[in-house]
Amino acid sequence: MVSNPVDTALLLKCVKMLETSDLHSVSFTGGEPLHQTDFLKIVSETLFQGGYTLYLETNGSLPNCASNVAELFEYCCCDIKDESSGAASDWKALVEKEFETIQIFTEAKAKTFAKVVVTSKTKIENIEWYARELAKMRCPLCIQIVTPFSEVKKPSIKQLFQFTEAASKYLGKNDISLSIQAHKVVGIL
Repeated sequence: MVSNPVDTALLLKCVKMLETSDLHSVSFTGGEPLHQTDFLKIVSETLFQGGYTLYLETNGSLPNCASNVAELFEYCCCDIKDESSGAASDWKALVEKEFETIQIFTEAKAKTFAKVVVTSKTKIENIEWYARELAKMRCPLCIQIVTPFSEVKKPSIKQLFQFTEAASKYLGKNDISLSIQAHKVVGIL
């Protein structure tokens, strides 16, 4: 049993123990890594100084915290919560914070991309808004198909084509991708 918070020396030892020749990067992901910025900074500095490439997945809602660690990460995936997610009562304000976080990471020279989970209720004008803002920051967009649950339905193939076409009004073809939650498809989580 390991106590929380994890001792950084122990964590570095564990990372070294798990390291393989095909290691791309050490990934920090959910919950939300930026909720523990002080610990994240200590751990990421330790790993960065140890020569590791660092990758952050964030919901993007904490731009002030992001500015404290952005220079340590080579890669960043930042969520954009679509209106259909119901993630916030003031959805537009949340997306503006996410754009701010993306800007912080792109200015820190992290290879950054935005990810939006789309549903059957996603609006084309929202995809256009995301793409327009991301183009200003030279940030690619990954459109991820929701894993259906409860009342939430995945978009149709026609909608997916409409989403990528809408994004392509502002982003180049190499800056738009589609993805799925592979871990759910293969049954890992």
